[in-house]
Formats: sequence, C-alpha cells, structure tokens
Amino acid sequence: YQPPQPMLVRDFAQRWLRDYAEGAVKPMTLRSYRGLVRNHLIPMLGELWLTQLSPQRIQGVIAQCLRERGLSPKTANNCLILLKTILKFARQWGLLRDNPAEEIKPLRVESKEMDFLRPEEIQLLLKHADEPYRTLFLTAVLTGMRRGELLALQWGDIDWHNHVIRVRRSLFWHSQQELAELQSVPTAGPV
Repeated sequence: YQPPQPMLVRDFAQRWLRDYAEGAVKPMTLRSYRGLVRNHLIPMLGELWLTQLSPQRIQGVIAQCLRERGLSPKTANNCLILLKTILKFARQWGLLRDNPAEEIKPLRVESKEMDFLRPEEIQLLLKHADEPYRTLFLTAVLTGMRRGELLALQWGDIDWHNHVIRVRRSLFWHSQQELAELQSVPTAGPV
C-alpha cells in the first residue's frame, strides 16, 4: 500500500470538476460549480492541503466570508454544500480519512416572498406582446417552464391529445469565458 500524495484543495477541486462533475451534472449545474470553486472555494481554502481542513477551520472560513467578503448566507450555504460533496469524493478516492465538512450545519437563510405577476398583469403583458413572444410568455405562465426549457421545445414534446408537454431538454449557452476555457482544454486524440 502506498499512501496518497498530499493534494491542495485547489488542485483537488479542479480535478473533481474535470474527472467527475463534467460528466455527471447538467451544464448549468457545472457552470454554477465552476463559479463557486473559482470565486469562493479556491480563494478561501485553495492553498491548504486537504489534510489541513478541519470542521473548525471550515466553519471559521464560512464566518469570515460572511463578515469580510460580504457573501450572502445562501451563497455561503451553496459553497458549503459543494465543499461537502467535493470532500466526500476526496474521502472515497482515498485522499482523506474523514470528511471534515460533513457535520457542519448550513446557515439560516431568510426566506423571501416570491414576486409574481397578478392575473391582470399577465393579461396586460400578453395583450402587448407580439408573436412569437406572446406564445412563449403564455406557455411559461401556464406551465412554469424555465426559459431554457421553453426555447428547447420541439413539436414531438407536445402531446396534443392528452394536453401534455414533456420537458426533455433545456437550451444552454456558454459565456465567453467558458468558451475560452473549453478551447484551452486539450482533448484526447484517437485511440
């Protein structure tokens, strides 16, 4: 048995994104994970060795992010959830004996009341919308579908007899930064 080589949090998080997340999660989720890793996890913990992480250190970093970096409790919780997941894989892959983030409780987040259009506002919107936007807005209002889901609809997704729309895909677009990152990643050649 050969003990695993020590690894920085930064390096393992990037490895996890590449070796696991890229093939396992939806594109928008991957975008969110990359942003959390790049903007929060690496600046907060990236230069530490995985084995230097402890529950106290992680809790302290979360508190520091709230105080000094102005993170919202929701963003801090998203970072914590992602860190727990990444460290779970570090444990599974033999780089950690235990997950130091496992028992850390999420922060309390104030729930915000949803702001939605009232029926008269919906009627006004539809009255002033031209096609094809009117149909898109009406479909969104009646189904609750997201923008990417609406824009990815195809005729075969609609069951006219049973009055059902099946959401089978979602439209996704890359930012300029993501396109540049994708173009810089070497791809495997023919085997």
